[in-house]
Amino acid sequence: MRAMLPIPAIGSGEAGLTEAAQGGKSFGLVTDLPESMSLILYERLQARGVLGLCTATMNIGTDADAASLIGPDSYLAEVREGRDAIRARVMAGIECLSAEGASAVMLGCTCMSAMTETIAPQLRSQ
Repeated sequence: MRAMLPIPAIGSGEAGLTEAAQGGKSFGLVTDLPESMSLILYERLQARGVLGLCTATMNIGTDADAASLIGPDSYLAEVREGRDAIRARVMAGIECLSAEGASAVMLGCTCMSAMTETIAPQLRSQ
């Protein structure tokens, strides 16, 4: 997009990383990507200059999950819909990052945004 547009273009992930690291605070990422794809996140963290502020990345996805990406019962459908098993993985990741000292946690994929309505109240009650 940047190469094609005469105006600045900022991705949602870049904006999220900037917000998560605001003021130099530590943060962690919970992503639906499998660990084998962490290079993508590493590159984005490095490009935004916030790699040193990221305490850890929790990959809730597995390579087996990545094999099922299309259809109503696919892994991505489960993530988008915030199904119970996926929400449990996300909550465990958030709790782990918090215990490791992250001041903020970013959900590392826009397809995870629908589950924020169900996990936010759980986090507030803890």
